[in-house]
Amino acid sequence: MTGGDTSDRVRPKTVLVIASFLFFASFIASVVGVSLLFPNRLLDRLWKLNPEGAVLFHSIGPISGVFLIALAVAILAAARNLLRGRRFGLVVWCGAFCHRCLRQYRQLFCYP
Repeated sequence: MTGGDTSDRVRPKTVLVIASFLFFASFIASVVGVSLLFPNRLLDRLWKLNPEGAVLFHSIGPISGVFLIALAVAILAAARNLLRGRRFGLVVWCGAFCHRCLRQYRQLFCYP
């Protein structure tokens, strides 16, 4: 099955670039989510990079860590599906929905 098989499609380089950004975003969201759920000294150094974000996320509470981990899983699934050539619109939509819910929660309860 070498040669003219249709599974040997050439993938555009932009797909690899976008998937790389999605993998990186998934990694960052999961690290921040874990640091919100399980605070420790090692991850507290990350909050020095963005003190305003630290105040915001800590004011929301641990639920923000759950939302960030859910977002990381959705982004990871989107990147994997993108690399496999599958439709990933639903997965990206789920991630965007989790992000939007977190923003609405922040607007409703943190800034009355």
